[in-house]
Amino acid sequence: MGAHTRTCISHTVTTRRRRWGDESGFTLVELLMALLVLAIVMSASLYGLMAAMRTSNDSQQRVIAANLDQSTLESLEAAALSSTGFSAIPVGSTTLATQTVNNRKFKMTQNTEWVSQGTNSSACNTSSAQGLILRATITATWGVSAEAVSQTSLISPPSGTFNSADGSLGVQVSGASGAAYVGATVNLVPQVPTSGSTPAAPTAQVTGTDGCVFFTNLSPDSYAVTVSSSTGITNAETSTYNSLNQTANPQTFTVSASSVPGVATVVYDDYGTVNWSYAPAYSQWALATYPAASGMPISVYSQSLSFGVTNAYTYTPAPSSPATSGTVQAFPVTYPTIYTGSCTDADPYGTSTATGQPPFYPASTYSSIDTNLYSSSAVTSGVVTSSNAYVYPLALQLYSAQNSLLNAVQDATAAGSPPTAAEGQTNSGTANGVTCPTASTYSLSPMVKGVSNSSVGLGHYHIAISIASVGTGWADVSVMPDGVYWTNSIGQSGSYLYSSATISPVQLSL
Repeated sequence: MGAHTRTCISHTVTTRRRRWGDESGFTLVELLMALLVLAIVMSASLYGLMAAMRTSNDSQQRVIAANLDQSTLESLEAAALSSTGFSAIPVGSTTLATQTVNNRKFKMTQNTEWVSQGTNSSACNTSSAQGLILRATITATWGVSAEAVSQTSLISPPSGTFNSADGSLGVQVSGASGAAYVGATVNLVPQVPTSGSTPAAPTAQVTGTDGCVFFTNLSPDSYAVTVSSSTGITNAETSTYNSLNQTANPQTFTVSASSVPGVATVVYDDYGTVNWSYAPAYSQWALATYPAASGMPISVYSQSLSFGVTNAYTYTPAPSSPATSGTVQAFPVTYPTIYTGSCTDADPYGTSTATGQPPFYPASTYSSIDTNLYSSSAVTSGVVTSSNAYVYPLALQLYSAQNSLLNAVQDATAAGSPPTAAEGQTNSGTANGVTCPTASTYSLSPMVKGVSNSSVGLGHYHIAISIASVGTGWADVSVMPDGVYWTNSIGQSGSYLYSSATISPVQLSL
Protein backbone atom coordinates (compact mmCIF):
# COMPACT_ATOMS: atom_id res chain seq x y z
CA MET A 1 0.00 0.00 0.00
CA GLY A 2 2.81 2.28 0.78
CA ALA A 3 4.26 1.64 -2.63
CA HIS A 4 0.94 2.29 -4.26
CA THR A 5 0.52 5.49 -2.37
CA ARG A 6 3.93 6.74 -3.52
CA THR A 7 3.06 5.83 -7.11
CA CYS A 8 -0.13 7.89 -7.00
CA ILE A 9 1.61 10.87 -5.49
CA SER A 10 4.31 10.69 -8.13
CA HIS A 11 1.68 10.46 -10.85
CA THR A 12 -0.11 13.49 -9.44
CA VAL A 13 3.07 15.61 -9.40
CA THR A 14 3.89 14.58 -12.96
CA THR A 15 0.39 15.46 -14.10
CA ARG A 16 0.61 18.88 -12.50
CA ARG A 17 4.00 19.50 -14.06
CA ARG A 18 2.59 18.67 -17.47
CA ARG A 19 -0.37 20.93 -16.87
CA TRP A 20 1.89 23.81 -15.91
CA GLY A 21 4.11 23.33 -18.98
CA ASP A 22 1.14 23.51 -21.32
CA GLU A 23 0.07 26.99 -20.08
CA SER A 24 0.86 29.69 -22.77
CA GLY A 25 2.81 33.03 -22.05
CA PHE A 26 5.24 35.78 -23.47
CA THR A 27 8.89 35.19 -23.80
CA LEU A 28 11.34 38.12 -23.40
CA VAL A 29 11.90 38.30 -27.19
CA GLU A 30 8.20 38.47 -27.83
CA LEU A 31 7.85 41.23 -25.28
CA LEU A 32 10.63 43.29 -26.92
CA MET A 33 9.08 42.84 -30.37
CA ALA A 34 5.74 44.03 -29.05
CA LEU A 35 7.35 47.11 -27.54
CA LEU A 36 9.15 47.83 -30.84
CA VAL A 37 5.91 47.65 -32.82
CA LEU A 38 4.24 49.91 -30.26
CA ALA A 39 7.12 52.42 -30.56
CA ILE A 40 6.83 52.48 -34.36
CA VAL A 41 3.10 53.03 -34.20
CA MET A 42 3.51 55.78 -31.61
CA SER A 43 6.33 57.44 -33.64
CA ALA A 44 4.16 57.54 -36.74
CA SER A 45 1.31 58.99 -34.73
CA LEU A 46 3.63 61.55 -33.14
CA TYR A 47 5.08 62.53 -36.55
CA GLY A 48 1.59 63.02 -37.92
CA LEU A 49 0.64 65.05 -34.89
CA MET A 50 3.75 67.23 -35.21
CA ALA A 51 3.14 67.70 -38.93
CA ALA A 52 -0.40 68.74 -38.19
CA MET A 53 0.86 71.17 -35.56
CA ARG A 54 3.41 72.61 -38.01
CA THR A 55 0.74 73.00 -40.67
CA SER A 56 -1.55 74.63 -38.16
CA ASN A 57 1.25 76.93 -36.98
CA ASP A 58 2.22 77.83 -40.56
CA SER A 59 -1.40 78.55 -41.40
CA GLN A 60 -1.67 80.69 -38.29
CA GLN A 61 1.48 82.64 -39.25
CA ARG A 62 0.15 83.15 -42.77
CA VAL A 63 -3.14 84.45 -41.45
CA ILE A 64 -1.28 86.86 -39.17
CA ALA A 65 0.98 87.98 -42.05
CA ALA A 66 -2.03 88.48 -44.34
CA ASN A 67 -3.75 90.55 -41.66
CA LEU A 68 -0.63 92.68 -41.21
CA ASP A 69 -0.43 93.20 -44.99
CA GLN A 70 -4.10 94.15 -45.16
CA SER A 71 -3.84 96.51 -42.19
CA THR A 72 -0.81 98.26 -43.71
CA LEU A 73 -2.54 98.60 -47.09
CA GLU A 74 -5.63 100.07 -45.44
CA SER A 75 -3.48 102.64 -43.66
CA LEU A 76 -1.74 103.47 -46.93
CA GLU A 77 -5.06 103.84 -48.77
CA ALA A 78 -6.41 106.06 -46.00
CA ALA A 79 -3.34 108.33 -46.23
CA ALA A 80 -3.76 108.50 -50.02
CA LEU A 81 -7.26 110.02 -49.82
CA SER A 82 -5.79 113.52 -49.88
CA SER A 83 -3.44 114.82 -52.53
CA THR A 84 -0.95 115.79 -49.83
CA GLY A 85 -0.98 112.32 -48.29
CA PHE A 86 -0.79 110.67 -51.68
CA SER A 87 2.23 112.76 -52.69
CA ALA A 88 3.97 111.77 -49.44
CA ILE A 89 3.84 108.05 -50.30
CA PRO A 90 7.42 106.97 -51.12
CA VAL A 91 7.83 105.37 -54.53
CA GLY A 92 10.07 102.33 -54.66
CA SER A 93 11.05 99.81 -52.00
CA THR A 94 10.69 100.87 -48.36
CA THR A 95 11.43 98.92 -45.17
CA LEU A 96 8.64 99.39 -42.62
CA ALA A 97 8.68 98.88 -38.87
CA THR A 98 8.92 95.24 -37.75
CA GLN A 99 5.69 93.89 -36.23
CA THR A 100 5.65 91.40 -33.33
CA VAL A 101 2.61 89.11 -32.87
CA ASN A 102 2.57 86.16 -30.43
CA ASN A 103 6.32 86.59 -29.91
CA ARG A 104 6.87 86.17 -33.65
CA LYS A 105 8.63 88.99 -35.53
CA PHE A 106 7.33 89.94 -38.98
CA LYS A 107 9.55 92.09 -41.21
CA MET A 108 7.40 94.45 -43.26
CA THR A 109 8.34 95.93 -46.64
CA GLN A 110 6.44 98.21 -48.97
CA ASN A 111 7.02 98.47 -52.71
CA THR A 112 5.19 101.05 -54.79
CA GLU A 113 5.48 101.73 -58.50
CA TRP A 114 3.52 103.67 -61.08
CA VAL A 115 1.56 101.73 -63.70
CA SER A 116 -0.93 102.63 -66.41
CA GLN A 117 -4.60 102.24 -65.64
CA GLY A 118 -6.21 99.03 -66.82
CA THR A 119 -2.87 97.41 -67.70
CA ASN A 120 0.32 96.19 -66.12
CA SER A 121 2.45 98.36 -68.39
CA SER A 122 5.20 100.47 -66.89
CA ALA A 123 4.85 104.16 -66.13
CA CYS A 124 7.76 104.66 -68.52
CA ASN A 125 5.50 103.53 -71.39
CA THR A 126 2.51 105.75 -70.71
CA SER A 127 1.59 108.85 -72.66
CA SER A 128 0.01 110.75 -69.79
CA ALA A 129 0.95 111.20 -66.17
CA GLN A 130 -2.73 111.69 -65.37
CA GLY A 131 -3.43 108.16 -66.61
CA LEU A 132 -1.23 106.58 -63.95
CA ILE A 133 -2.12 104.78 -60.74
CA LEU A 134 0.10 103.63 -57.92
CA ARG A 135 0.51 99.89 -57.40
CA ALA A 136 1.40 99.16 -53.76
CA THR A 137 2.62 95.76 -52.59
CA ILE A 138 3.04 95.01 -48.87
CA THR A 139 5.08 91.94 -47.86
CA ALA A 140 5.36 90.33 -44.42
CA THR A 141 8.36 88.01 -43.95
CA TRP A 142 9.04 85.75 -40.96
CA GLY A 143 11.05 82.76 -39.79
CA VAL A 144 14.50 81.43 -40.56
CA SER A 145 13.44 80.30 -44.03
CA ALA A 146 12.07 83.80 -44.77
CA GLU A 147 8.53 82.73 -45.56
CA ALA A 148 6.50 85.60 -46.95
CA VAL A 149 2.96 86.69 -47.72
CA SER A 150 2.23 89.66 -50.00
CA GLN A 151 -0.84 91.67 -50.87
CA THR A 152 -1.22 94.27 -53.62
CA SER A 153 -3.57 97.20 -54.06
CA LEU A 154 -4.03 99.81 -56.79
CA ILE A 155 -4.32 103.38 -55.50
CA SER A 156 -5.70 106.10 -57.74
CA PRO A 157 -4.35 109.63 -57.26
CA PRO A 158 -6.99 111.94 -55.77
CA SER A 159 -8.02 115.08 -57.58
CA GLY A 160 -5.36 117.75 -57.40
CA THR A 161 -2.42 115.36 -57.06
CA PHE A 162 -0.97 116.40 -60.40
CA ASN A 163 -0.37 120.10 -60.44
CA SER A 164 -0.64 121.54 -63.92
CA ALA A 165 2.30 123.80 -63.09
CA ASP A 166 4.55 120.80 -62.39
CA GLY A 167 6.03 118.10 -64.59
CA SER A 168 7.06 114.46 -64.31
CA LEU A 169 9.85 112.22 -65.50
CA GLY A 170 10.15 108.47 -65.91
CA VAL A 171 13.54 106.76 -65.93
CA GLN A 172 13.70 103.37 -67.65
CA VAL A 173 16.76 101.33 -66.63
CA SER A 174 17.53 98.35 -68.91
CA GLY A 175 20.37 95.83 -69.04
CA ALA A 176 22.59 94.75 -71.91
CA SER A 177 19.92 92.38 -73.24
CA GLY A 178 17.19 95.01 -73.01
CA ALA A 179 15.59 93.40 -69.95
CA ALA A 180 14.57 95.61 -67.03
CA TYR A 181 17.29 96.18 -64.42
CA VAL A 182 15.89 95.68 -60.93
CA GLY A 183 17.30 97.24 -57.77
CA ALA A 184 19.13 100.28 -59.14
CA THR A 185 18.97 103.51 -57.17
CA VAL A 186 17.91 106.46 -59.34
CA ASN A 187 18.44 110.10 -58.37
CA LEU A 188 17.40 113.29 -60.08
CA VAL A 189 19.85 116.13 -59.54
CA PRO A 190 18.40 119.60 -60.22
CA GLN A 191 20.72 121.81 -62.21
CA VAL A 192 21.38 125.45 -61.42
CA PRO A 193 18.71 127.42 -63.28
CA THR A 194 19.47 130.58 -65.23
CA SER A 195 17.17 132.50 -62.90
CA GLY A 196 15.48 131.80 -59.60
CA SER A 197 16.40 129.21 -56.97
CA THR A 198 17.33 125.58 -57.57
CA PRO A 199 14.44 123.25 -56.66
CA ALA A 200 14.93 120.56 -54.04
CA ALA A 201 16.00 117.15 -55.31
CA PRO A 202 13.22 114.55 -55.21
CA THR A 203 13.65 111.47 -53.04
CA ALA A 204 15.72 108.73 -54.69
CA GLN A 205 13.81 105.73 -56.02
CA VAL A 206 14.76 102.10 -56.60
CA THR A 207 13.75 100.35 -59.82
CA GLY A 208 11.18 97.59 -59.47
CA THR A 209 10.43 94.59 -61.65
CA ASP A 210 9.80 96.82 -64.68
CA GLY A 211 13.11 98.67 -64.28
CA CYS A 212 11.21 101.94 -64.20
CA VAL A 213 10.96 104.74 -61.66
CA PHE A 214 8.63 107.69 -62.02
CA PHE A 215 9.10 111.12 -60.47
CA THR A 216 6.06 113.36 -60.12
CA ASN A 217 5.43 116.92 -58.94
CA LEU A 218 8.72 118.14 -60.36
CA SER A 219 9.33 121.85 -60.62
CA PRO A 220 10.07 122.79 -64.22
CA ASP A 221 13.86 122.76 -64.47
CA SER A 222 16.80 120.82 -65.85
CA TYR A 223 17.66 117.55 -64.08
CA ALA A 224 20.59 115.16 -64.42
CA VAL A 225 19.97 111.46 -63.91
CA THR A 226 22.25 109.26 -61.80
CA VAL A 227 21.85 105.50 -61.52
CA SER A 228 23.93 103.33 -59.21
CA SER A 229 24.09 99.92 -57.55
CA SER A 230 26.75 97.85 -55.80
CA THR A 231 27.51 95.71 -58.87
CA GLY A 232 26.26 97.88 -61.72
CA ILE A 233 28.01 99.61 -64.59
CA THR A 234 26.80 101.61 -67.57
CA ASN A 235 27.57 100.95 -71.21
CA ALA A 236 29.70 104.09 -70.93
CA GLU A 237 31.72 102.00 -68.46
CA THR A 238 31.18 104.15 -65.38
CA SER A 239 29.82 102.83 -62.11
CA THR A 240 27.44 105.81 -61.82
CA TYR A 241 25.39 106.77 -64.85
CA ASN A 242 25.00 110.53 -65.02
CA SER A 243 24.15 111.04 -68.66
CA LEU A 244 20.97 110.66 -70.67
CA ASN A 245 22.73 109.89 -73.94
CA GLN A 246 25.43 107.42 -72.83
CA THR A 247 28.31 109.87 -73.24
CA ALA A 248 31.12 110.58 -70.85
CA ASN A 249 29.85 114.09 -70.07
CA PRO A 250 26.81 114.65 -67.83
CA GLN A 251 23.69 115.60 -69.76
CA THR A 252 20.47 117.09 -68.46
CA PHE A 253 16.80 116.53 -69.07
CA THR A 254 14.40 119.45 -69.08
CA VAL A 255 11.13 118.91 -67.24
CA SER A 256 8.29 121.12 -68.43
CA ALA A 257 4.95 121.96 -66.85
CA SER A 258 2.93 119.29 -68.61
CA SER A 259 0.76 116.23 -67.99
CA VAL A 260 2.81 114.35 -70.58
CA PRO A 261 5.81 112.77 -68.82
CA GLY A 262 9.30 112.75 -70.19
CA VAL A 263 11.20 109.46 -70.22
CA ALA A 264 14.95 109.00 -69.87
CA THR A 265 16.38 105.65 -70.96
CA VAL A 266 19.46 104.33 -69.16
CA VAL A 267 21.49 101.28 -70.20
CA TYR A 268 22.84 99.72 -67.04
CA ASP A 269 23.79 96.18 -65.99
CA ASP A 270 25.90 94.14 -63.59
CA TYR A 271 29.51 94.25 -64.67
CA GLY A 272 31.71 91.37 -65.73
CA THR A 273 35.33 91.21 -64.62
CA VAL A 274 38.18 91.01 -67.14
CA ASN A 275 41.61 89.95 -65.90
CA TRP A 276 43.90 91.39 -68.55
CA SER A 277 47.59 90.80 -69.22
CA TYR A 278 49.97 92.69 -71.47
CA ALA A 279 51.08 90.46 -74.31
CA PRO A 280 53.41 91.11 -77.27
CA ALA A 281 51.48 91.36 -80.52
CA TYR A 282 54.22 89.31 -82.22
CA SER A 283 55.92 86.31 -80.72
CA GLN A 284 59.40 87.40 -81.86
CA TRP A 285 59.32 90.31 -79.40
CA ALA A 286 59.33 89.53 -75.68
CA LEU A 287 58.09 91.76 -72.86
CA ALA A 288 61.34 91.04 -71.06
CA THR A 289 63.15 92.89 -73.86
CA TYR A 290 60.48 95.55 -74.42
CA PRO A 291 58.69 95.99 -71.07
CA ALA A 292 55.27 97.69 -71.04
CA ALA A 293 55.39 101.46 -70.48
CA SER A 294 54.23 102.73 -67.11
CA GLY A 295 50.88 104.51 -66.85
CA MET A 296 49.20 102.96 -69.90
CA PRO A 297 45.41 102.60 -69.64
CA ILE A 298 43.34 99.62 -70.75
CA SER A 299 40.16 100.21 -72.75
CA VAL A 300 37.20 97.88 -73.21
CA TYR A 301 34.17 98.48 -75.40
CA SER A 302 31.62 96.70 -77.55
CA GLN A 303 32.27 96.46 -81.27
CA SER A 304 30.77 94.85 -84.32
CA LEU A 305 32.78 92.47 -86.42
CA SER A 306 33.71 95.14 -88.96
CA PHE A 307 36.27 97.89 -88.77
CA GLY A 308 35.32 101.41 -87.89
CA VAL A 309 32.14 100.57 -85.97
CA THR A 310 32.30 101.42 -82.30
CA ASN A 311 29.80 101.66 -79.47
CA ALA A 312 30.43 102.39 -75.81
CA TYR A 313 33.87 103.47 -74.74
CA THR A 314 35.74 103.02 -71.50
CA TYR A 315 38.95 104.21 -69.98
CA THR A 316 40.56 102.41 -67.08
CA PRO A 317 43.99 103.64 -65.96
CA ALA A 318 46.70 101.10 -65.37
CA PRO A 319 48.86 101.27 -62.23
CA SER A 320 51.30 104.16 -62.09
CA SER A 321 54.22 101.75 -61.84
CA PRO A 322 55.07 99.25 -64.59
CA ALA A 323 52.72 96.28 -64.47
CA THR A 324 52.08 93.18 -66.53
CA SER A 325 48.43 92.59 -65.63
CA GLY A 326 45.37 94.08 -64.00
CA THR A 327 41.60 93.91 -63.64
CA VAL A 328 38.82 95.79 -65.43
CA GLN A 329 35.13 95.80 -64.49
CA ALA A 330 33.39 96.01 -67.85
CA PHE A 331 29.87 96.27 -69.22
CA PRO A 332 28.63 92.85 -70.43
CA VAL A 333 29.03 92.54 -74.20
CA THR A 334 29.32 89.63 -76.60
CA TYR A 335 32.21 91.00 -78.66
CA PRO A 336 34.31 93.37 -76.57
CA THR A 337 37.52 94.86 -77.84
CA ILE A 338 40.26 95.08 -75.22
CA TYR A 339 43.24 97.23 -76.11
CA THR A 340 46.00 99.38 -74.66
CA GLY A 341 45.39 103.13 -74.73
CA SER A 342 42.49 105.54 -74.39
CA CYS A 343 42.42 107.46 -77.70
CA THR A 344 40.49 106.69 -80.84
CA ASP A 345 43.75 105.87 -82.63
CA ALA A 346 44.64 103.30 -79.95
CA ASP A 347 41.43 101.47 -80.83
CA PRO A 348 42.13 98.90 -83.59
CA TYR A 349 38.64 99.68 -84.93
CA GLY A 350 38.99 103.42 -84.43
CA THR A 351 38.48 106.18 -86.97
CA SER A 352 39.61 109.78 -87.10
CA THR A 353 37.23 112.27 -85.58
CA ALA A 354 37.46 114.27 -88.80
CA THR A 355 34.34 113.77 -90.94
CA GLY A 356 34.58 111.15 -93.65
CA GLN A 357 37.95 109.76 -92.56
CA PRO A 358 38.63 106.02 -92.98
CA PRO A 359 39.61 103.71 -90.09
CA PHE A 360 43.14 104.13 -88.80
CA TYR A 361 43.91 100.48 -89.51
CA PRO A 362 41.65 99.25 -92.36
CA ALA A 363 41.18 95.49 -92.60
CA SER A 364 42.20 95.44 -96.26
CA THR A 365 45.65 96.72 -95.34
CA TYR A 366 46.31 94.52 -92.34
CA SER A 367 44.26 91.43 -93.11
CA SER A 368 47.23 89.12 -92.54
CA ILE A 369 47.75 90.32 -88.98
CA ASP A 370 44.22 91.09 -87.81
CA THR A 371 44.56 88.59 -84.99
CA ASN A 372 47.29 90.76 -83.50
CA LEU A 373 45.07 93.82 -83.24
CA TYR A 374 42.79 92.88 -80.40
CA SER A 375 41.68 90.20 -77.98
CA SER A 376 37.99 89.39 -77.78
CA SER A 377 36.48 87.43 -74.88
CA ALA A 378 32.80 87.77 -74.02
CA VAL A 379 32.12 89.80 -70.90
CA THR A 380 29.24 88.33 -68.88
CA SER A 381 27.55 89.82 -65.82
CA GLY A 382 29.09 88.49 -62.64
CA VAL A 383 31.64 86.33 -64.51
CA VAL A 384 35.43 86.62 -64.47
CA THR A 385 37.18 86.17 -67.82
CA SER A 386 40.75 86.62 -69.05
CA SER A 387 42.08 88.52 -72.03
CA ASN A 388 45.27 89.89 -73.58
CA ALA A 389 46.04 93.58 -74.07
CA TYR A 390 48.47 93.62 -76.99
CA VAL A 391 51.49 95.93 -77.09
CA TYR A 392 54.08 96.72 -79.75
CA PRO A 393 57.85 97.30 -79.44
CA LEU A 394 59.06 100.91 -79.34
CA ALA A 395 62.85 101.33 -79.54
CA LEU A 396 64.52 104.72 -78.93
CA GLN A 397 68.10 105.90 -79.45
CA LEU A 398 69.51 109.23 -78.21
CA TYR A 399 71.73 111.28 -80.51
CA SER A 400 73.60 114.52 -79.92
CA ALA A 401 72.81 117.75 -81.74
CA GLN A 402 75.52 116.81 -84.24
CA ASN A 403 73.54 113.69 -85.08
CA SER A 404 76.12 111.42 -83.55
CA LEU A 405 75.87 108.94 -80.72
CA LEU A 406 76.22 110.38 -77.25
CA ASN A 407 79.71 110.47 -75.80
CA ALA A 408 80.56 108.86 -72.49
CA VAL A 409 79.84 111.98 -70.43
CA GLN A 410 76.46 112.51 -72.12
CA ASP A 411 75.62 108.83 -71.70
CA ALA A 412 76.34 109.08 -68.01
CA THR A 413 74.15 112.18 -67.71
CA ALA A 414 71.26 110.57 -69.63
CA ALA A 415 71.44 107.28 -67.71
CA GLY A 416 68.22 106.59 -65.84
CA SER A 417 66.21 109.37 -67.50
CA PRO A 418 62.82 108.05 -68.71
CA PRO A 419 61.42 109.46 -71.97
CA THR A 420 57.69 110.19 -72.03
CA ALA A 421 55.07 109.30 -74.62
CA ALA A 422 52.06 111.64 -74.88
CA GLU A 423 49.16 109.63 -76.23
CA GLY A 424 47.32 110.86 -79.32
CA GLN A 425 49.58 113.88 -79.83
CA THR A 426 52.24 115.28 -82.11
CA ASN A 427 54.52 118.25 -81.45
CA SER A 428 51.62 120.54 -82.35
CA GLY A 429 49.35 118.94 -79.75
CA THR A 430 47.04 116.70 -81.81
CA ALA A 431 47.45 113.91 -84.33
CA ASN A 432 45.25 113.40 -87.41
CA GLY A 433 42.06 114.59 -85.74
CA VAL A 434 42.49 112.15 -82.86
CA THR A 435 40.37 112.86 -79.78
CA CYS A 436 41.51 111.65 -76.37
CA PRO A 437 38.81 112.17 -73.71
CA THR A 438 41.28 111.06 -71.05
CA ALA A 439 44.64 111.15 -72.82
CA SER A 440 47.54 109.71 -70.87
CA THR A 441 51.25 110.38 -70.83
CA TYR A 442 53.29 107.21 -70.42
CA SER A 443 56.67 106.82 -68.82
CA LEU A 444 58.98 104.76 -71.03
CA SER A 445 61.94 102.67 -69.91
CA PRO A 446 64.84 104.75 -68.53
CA MET A 447 67.83 105.35 -70.80
CA VAL A 448 70.73 102.93 -70.59
CA LYS A 449 73.72 103.97 -72.73
CA GLY A 450 71.44 106.15 -74.84
CA VAL A 451 68.90 103.37 -75.46
CA SER A 452 65.33 102.97 -74.21
CA ASN A 453 63.24 99.93 -75.17
CA SER A 454 59.53 99.79 -74.27
CA SER A 455 56.19 98.43 -75.49
CA VAL A 456 53.08 100.56 -76.10
CA GLY A 457 49.67 100.26 -77.72
CA LEU A 458 48.69 101.32 -81.21
CA GLY A 459 48.42 105.00 -81.98
CA HIS A 460 50.20 108.33 -82.37
CA TYR A 461 52.64 109.52 -79.73
CA HIS A 462 54.77 112.54 -79.03
CA ILE A 463 58.01 111.18 -77.55
CA ALA A 464 60.01 113.65 -75.48
CA ILE A 465 63.12 113.59 -73.29
CA SER A 466 65.07 116.28 -71.51
CA ILE A 467 68.64 115.70 -70.32
CA ALA A 468 70.13 118.27 -67.97
CA SER A 469 73.10 120.14 -69.50
CA VAL A 470 72.69 118.08 -72.68
CA GLY A 471 69.47 119.10 -74.37
CA THR A 472 65.88 118.26 -75.18
CA GLY A 473 64.77 115.94 -77.93
CA TRP A 474 61.49 114.73 -79.36
CA ALA A 475 59.98 112.64 -82.13
CA ASP A 476 56.44 112.12 -83.41
CA VAL A 477 55.78 108.41 -83.68
CA SER A 478 53.01 106.36 -85.27
CA VAL A 479 52.75 102.84 -83.87
CA MET A 480 50.92 100.87 -86.56
CA PRO A 481 49.98 97.17 -86.72
CA ASP A 482 52.85 96.46 -89.11
CA GLY A 483 55.58 98.72 -87.73
CA VAL A 484 56.69 102.07 -86.32
CA TYR A 485 56.99 105.28 -88.37
CA TRP A 486 58.63 108.44 -87.02
CA THR A 487 59.89 111.98 -87.62
CA ASN A 488 62.21 113.75 -85.18
CA SER A 489 62.95 117.36 -84.24
CA ILE A 490 65.52 117.94 -86.99
CA GLY A 491 63.32 116.58 -89.78
CA GLN A 492 64.74 113.10 -89.97
CA SER A 493 62.30 110.25 -90.58
CA GLY A 494 62.48 106.51 -90.38
CA SER A 495 60.57 103.32 -89.76
CA TYR A 496 60.93 99.69 -88.84
CA LEU A 497 58.65 96.74 -89.48
CA TYR A 498 57.86 94.12 -86.84
CA SER A 499 58.47 91.40 -89.40
CA SER A 500 62.10 92.50 -89.76
CA ALA A 501 64.84 90.60 -87.97
CA THR A 502 66.28 93.85 -86.63
CA ILE A 503 64.88 97.13 -85.37
CA SER A 504 66.31 100.54 -86.31
CA PRO A 505 65.40 102.68 -83.27
CA VAL A 506 63.56 105.98 -83.36
CA GLN A 507 66.23 108.67 -83.25
CA LEU A 508 65.85 111.38 -80.63
CA SER A 509 68.18 114.25 -81.48
CA LEU A 510 69.13 116.49 -78.56
